[in-house]
Amino acid sequence: MTVNNAIRFNQYSGAIVCDEERTVYDVRRAYSMYKARPIIPERIQREQGIVAAAGSTGTASIGEELKTKFGTRILKEYEEHIHRLGESPSFFKSIGDVARMLFDIMCEMKSNHVDELLKVRFGFTTDDLIRGYTMHGGEKIPIEDRDVVRSAERLIAWRDKPKEMNRIFINRAILIGYDPVSGFQIFLISMRDFMVEPVQFIFQSVGSGADAANMIFTEYAGEKLTQERRNAIDRVEGLITAIRATNASSHINTGVGGYYNIILIDGSQKDYAKRICEISDYRTKLASEIVRAHDHGFLSTSKTCKFIDKLFFKNGDFQSVEESFFKNARNTKLLKRLLRGYKVKIQ
Repeated sequence: MTVNNAIRFNQYSGAIVCDEERTVYDVRRAYSMYKARPIIPERIQREQGIVAAAGSTGTASIGEELKTKFGTRILKEYEEHIHRLGESPSFFKSIGDVARMLFDIMCEMKSNHVDELLKVRFGFTTDDLIRGYTMHGGEKIPIEDRDVVRSAERLIAWRDKPKEMNRIFINRAILIGYDPVSGFQIFLISMRDFMVEPVQFIFQSVGSGADAANMIFTEYAGEKLTQERRNAIDRVEGLITAIRATNASSHINTGVGGYYNIILIDGSQKDYAKRICEISDYRTKLASEIVRAHDHGFLSTSKTCKFIDKLFFKNGDFQSVEESFFKNARNTKLLKRLLRGYKVKIQ
């Protein structure tokens, strides 16, 4: 249960917003998961100017395994590349290359996890099933039982969606990133649909909260001219839309909640360290409250944009923004009840 909401501002920049709620053993909620995080090692980011973040949905542990393995693999490949050339390459990888590497790792993980289950249940792996036998103590043991073969094939192919395989096959990911050649791009990676593809729209949402988020994104994009969607939208307006979409998911969908994790990418920054920024503290909570207050009529659009701009793009002080927020809001007493979870209606 989750939502990852990505949006493209222009050819250099964009953002991803996700919640922190996870379900533990289908029993209780926990607010402890950074579902989106930067994935390009610092050295590569500094020397190549490429930045990227990935947000995952599905099984939390598999999502974390994917991001961790990616970081280790791309750094190893980069160092091997330098060793062969004797110097840093002029161009290492595009965001599309990063997306395909993530997908390859996801496929490898799928195979490994499937083999683990097959080994425990039947005593053989996928490769053993394909060749028709397994080895045990130097002895060749044929795999001939038709019921066993059918059961194994059912698990491998996720035929009829066997529940024990859901944790492996339900995983999806959004990649956002910038490289100096391709610019800013969004990619969708899915084990469920077995594909990796560039997102052609200015937004993408995945997770159980995507139904609510897509309604917000679609309405927003539908108001923009084709030229605006293709070239640039206002970054503050775009970020507010992504926060609003996440608010909608949290309000409607069970399993979406907690503080938000927001990652901003701006490839136009000369300082590579400033090309990606991750915010996951009280500022994201305040931002969600500001947007919610606006959507319930407590705050003007101009003030909402001003506060979000200060919080995320102008290094505004949290306390001063919070104080200004309540000072400029209509009916502060009623607003506080709204933020505490009451159903209110402003007159």
